[in-house]
Amino acid sequence: MVGARTDIRSVGWPFSKMSKNSIKPDSSDPGLFVNFDLPKFTTRTSATTTVEQPELRNKIRKFLQYVQQPTLQDIEHWLTPRLAVSQRTQELKAKVLQAMSGVCASEINLYATNILAEQIAEAWRREIQCPSILPIISEPVTKRSTRLKAKSEQQNLLVRASTAVKQFLNR
Repeated sequence: MVGARTDIRSVGWPFSKMSKNSIKPDSSDPGLFVNFDLPKFTTRTSATTTVEQPELRNKIRKFLQYVQQPTLQDIEHWLTPRLAVSQRTQELKAKVLQAMSGVCASEINLYATNILAEQIAEAWRREIQCPSILPIISEPVTKRSTRLKAKSEQQNLLVRASTAVKQFLNR
C-alpha cells in the first residue's frame, strides 16, 4: 500500500521524488550515512603479557617425547616374530650340524675344522726353515700333495654333509 498513511511514497525514475525523511550524509563523517554510537560497539580488553615458563615447556616436551616413544610391549611385539624365526633357524642349524658330524654343536670346536691342512702346512714350513730338525723318517711334503690332501678332505666333508642333510630331510 502506497499512500499517505504509510509514509511510503513511490520512487520514480531517477529518484525524482525523494522523501523528506531520506538519510543524508552527516557533514562530520562524509563516508557514513548513519552516525553510529561508538561506545556501544567497542569494548576494552585487557592486554596481558606472557612470561615464558621454561619448566612448563620442558614438561610439555617430555610429555610429547613420552607419547611418541614406543612402549616396551610394542618393542617386544615387534621383536617376538624375529626372535622366533632366528631361534628356529638356530635349532635347524644345530640339527643339521649334528646330523652332519654326529656330535652336538656345543662339542664342536670351530677353530679346529682345518686341522689337517694346518698340520701339513706347519710341517712344510719347518722343512723349509730347518730340514735337520725333522726326523729322518718323515717324508718330504710338497705343496701339490698338501693341496691334494686338503682338496680330498674337503670333498669327503662335502659328501658326508650332503648325505647327512639328505638323511635329515628324509626323516
